Amino acid sequence: MAILYGDNGTGKTTILRMIHNLLSPGPGGGHKTAVAKTIFREFSVYFSNGVKVDARRKNPNAGNFELLLTLPKGSTRRAAFIIDEDEAIPNTGPHSDAQDDLIKEISRAIHLRSYYLSDDRILDSDFIDKRRTVREPWRFRFRPSIGEDSIRESDDSPQVSSAIYRATGWARQQALQGASDGSVSTNTIYADVVKHLAEMPRIATAEGESSTRQHLLTMIERTGQRSRDQSRFGLLPAVNTDDLLQYVPLVRDEDFPLVSGILKPYLGGTDARLDALESTHRTLSFFVDTLNRFLKGKYVMFDIQGGLRIYTDEGDALDEGSLSSGESQLLTLFCNILSARESPAIFVIDEPELSLNVKWQRALVDALLGCARDSEIQLILASHSIELLTAHREQVVGLKV
Repeated sequence: MAILYGDNGTGKTTILRMIHNLLSPGPGGGHKTAVAKTIFREFSVYFSNGVKVDARRKNPNAGNFELLLTLPKGSTRRAAFIIDEDEAIPNTGPHSDAQDDLIKEISRAIHLRSYYLSDDRILDSDFIDKRRTVREPWRFRFRPSIGEDSIRESDDSPQVSSAIYRATGWARQQALQGASDGSVSTNTIYADVVKHLAEMPRIATAEGESSTRQHLLTMIERTGQRSRDQSRFGLLPAVNTDDLLQYVPLVRDEDFPLVSGILKPYLGGTDARLDALESTHRTLSFFVDTLNRFLKGKYVMFDIQGGLRIYTDEGDALDEGSLSSGESQLLTLFCNILSARESPAIFVIDEPELSLNVKWQRALVDALLGCARDSEIQLILASHSIELLTAHREQVVGLKV
């Protein structure tokens, strides 16, 4: 993470926009036209893998510029970006092929997605579906009384609604991927059972204490608890282990090796599914628990089927339009970062402290970093808040005119 700090007019927002527009491939996003309209002489972005991306022009006025890519071994690629009579970079023309080739090379060299969350909390990125509008349904409810899906939309807080929609989509995708990665077929489990039983004398000798009744009960308890934890978000159905815990102690000693040989492959297959979803479970746990530590008088719940839901402490359902401005800001920030975890990314946020009280500002950066933990996201923030900066001084970049 890096935090840009400076007085009004020192260029914080300009720097954030330049980073995003230089690194966003497009096409058709207007990124390079936005660069052309910015006043600068030279702007460089350095990457830890040795790549450098430069925008240069001979004078600091807005207009034509040259884009350069310097690779780790020192070779350089470049292309001219020339504005037309509409003061825009055209998609076609004598320079377009060289421009397209260079932008593709930059994307391959940095292998990053760029997200820019402006101070009005509109998210810009080439990697979100801009064809969707906030009026499209983002949350689905199942109504048993009529046996069909009911759709609820929100027009009161479109930025929050869109952010929730994207976060829900990310979680569902992770659940599908995790279930696929951890899937164990019935055939595989039965094959493991037969193998386990066939090797039982050797297994019993090699496992020693691990084949004891207490060890098996511990395995059952652990698997049951993990499945209950993950069922909180609908990642997997909870595994009811109560019957196993009740009857395993009653198994006769001479029959116990057979019972153990049958149960261990089943527990192993269940653990494989749980392991595949553990990272998503940790992320969702942090997301929901952190939001609830911020909120007062209300709380959020999340599951794969229903998405994010908001309730009063008395259990009454709320929609996102009833949130305060500060609560809406938090939800928008956290949900948007969550949805960007899919790929390596730079996530740029202008004034993340807007509408937040002093107490929330102090806790905000750690919460944002927590939402990005275990992902390949670098945060770049611009802030006026002393409260936000004090705990992260080593990551602050001061700007001066």
